[in-house]
Amino acid sequence: MARIAITGPVGSLEEWCAAARAAGWEAVACPLIELVPLSVEAEDLRALPAFGEPHAIVLTSSHAIPFLLELLARQPELRAAPLWVVGARTNAALGEAGLPSAVHVAFDASRLAQALRGALARESRVLWLRGDVSEELARQLRLAGLQVLDRIAYANRSLPMAGLPACEWVFFASPSAVDRWLALDERRGLGAIAIGETTLQRLRETARERFSAIIPLPQPSVEALHSCLLALARDRPS
Repeated sequence: MARIAITGPVGSLEEWCAAARAAGWEAVACPLIELVPLSVEAEDLRALPAFGEPHAIVLTSSHAIPFLLELLARQPELRAAPLWVVGARTNAALGEAGLPSAVHVAFDASRLAQALRGALARESRVLWLRGDVSEELARQLRLAGLQVLDRIAYANRSLPMAGLPACEWVFFASPSAVDRWLALDERRGLGAIAIGETTLQRLRETARERFSAIIPLPQPSVEALHSCLLALARDRPS
């Protein structure tokens, strides 16, 4: 039985492990990071009036919702801005937090950027509440002529690790998990699966020579991982 290390998503690790097991793999939960919500700072509050009323508020993770709730409590005029999010889970979490559903839900940040570029006029203002690692979405939007104010709403923190598991493949759910794995492990020849475009880009930029294969999921879902692992199992030599 092939073995895969599942590094995330950290909020639903067992669900992703279950998808791997259902595909006939031995799955090992291997959380490398934790995501810590941050509080709104005075600098965040000062930046918004100078930026102007946003035409869209963007969330690429449900971990940004506590920051958004605090921001709305302190600046309720922001409630008029439509929400754009990555992931059905993030959209569902908005409802659980008492917030309106997003006007657009994308599979990943790259497709969200494409949708925003198509829907908003040049110079439109986008407020992105993000993690502290990747700035790629802001770069893509600015290249398209949009104004972006990005505020860090949650932070990636490394978890202590005694060692990494023996495995043939690794599933990565974030660029920060890629960085953490590479810092802890010097093995070569394993296969890597990326949950989405930003994770895939990090793998290709920093670890192309470390992995024998780097495969992206067509969409960031447990169903996509299950299908991917079924296909890999069929292709394994008997």
